Amino acid sequence: MILHVRVGEALFVLMVALVAPGRAAQEQAAANAPVPPPAPADKIVPVPAGASRPPAPDARLKLSAKLAGQISSSLPAWKPPMAKPAGKPPPFDPEVVQMKPFYVRENRVRLTETDVLTDTAQLKMAEAKYLSPLYRVTFGPLSQIAAYYFNFLTILHGWHPNEAEAVTLYRQDERLKMLEKLDSLVRLEKIADPKEAKELQRIRYEAAAASR
Repeated sequence: MILHVRVGEALFVLMVALVAPGRAAQEQAAANAPVPPPAPADKIVPVPAGASRPPAPDARLKLSAKLAGQISSSLPAWKPPMAKPAGKPPPFDPEVVQMKPFYVRENRVRLTETDVLTDTAQLKMAEAKYLSPLYRVTFGPLSQIAAYYFNFLTILHGWHPNEAEAVTLYRQDERLKMLEKLDSLVRLEKIADPKEAKELQRIRYEAAAASR
């Protein structure tokens, strides 16, 4: 192992010794290279004093004033468009009452599903909202068959599974929303007028009993 390391060190020293003289010889040859003689005076073309030198590669060329005038004279003159006169408002009708503008800073009226959907769309939405997919596939058709069994004349209305259940659940949900609104009105009225609150509470109980 020691012999192998020493042989490697000897080879490295030998390579350095061979490379160093070669590099020095190249530098010496470049320094001793002959300089080319200047061109003879009879072959040098003199540049006139008034001649313009060629522009630098990165310099931008500019048109002369004469050439720019010729180009602009051949083009039509640009004229800005005429401003349209402001239209006068129509005269006020003396029979129409003029009022100052009134700005309403309130939220827009929120439309419910009942306001924007048709009866068929509400029924489909109720089926998807209140009935699970498993119920619509299994128990819904079974309940329709049971209705045909107990009342055969219902077959004249056609095949409409899941509709009766969806309508019932939808009406029950709307009933609870209405009662909740009445409860909130009763709570507010108790603060303002307890006697009026009792009347609203009676109306609430009657609406709850009628909607069952």
